[in-house]
Amino acid sequence: MEDHRRYAWLCSSLALVILLTLYLLDFFLPPHIPGAWFCLFRGDKFVGRFLLALAIILLLLACLFFAKEYPTIPLAITIFFSPVSIVWIRHVTMPREEYRSHDGEVLRSKSFQNRFAML
Repeated sequence: MEDHRRYAWLCSSLALVILLTLYLLDFFLPPHIPGAWFCLFRGDKFVGRFLLALAIILLLLACLFFAKEYPTIPLAITIFFSPVSIVWIRHVTMPREEYRSHDGEVLRSKSFQNRFAML
C-alpha cells in the first residue's frame, strides 16, 4: 500500500504544479485576450483545456489512491460528479439555436409574444 501512497502524492503534486502554472499564465481569464476564458494564447482551443483536464484527472486519481486512509473519498467523488456529469452530458447533447441580431425597428414592429419568444 506504500506504493499507492507514493502515487497519490505524485499525482497531487503534478496537479498542483499544473494548476499553479495555469494560474500564473492567466489561463482562467486572460487580461491580454478580452472576452476569452480558458485559453493560454489567441486561438487556443486545446492546449490549455487539456492541461486543465489533466490536472482534474490527476486530482481524482490522487483522491482514489488515498482511499485506503480515507475510505469515504470514492463515495464523495461519486456524489459530487454525478450531477456534474449530467450537466455536462446535457450541455453536449442539447441542440443549439442560432441567434440572429435584429435591428431596433424590427423589434418594435413585433408583438410582445414574438419579442418574448425571441428571448
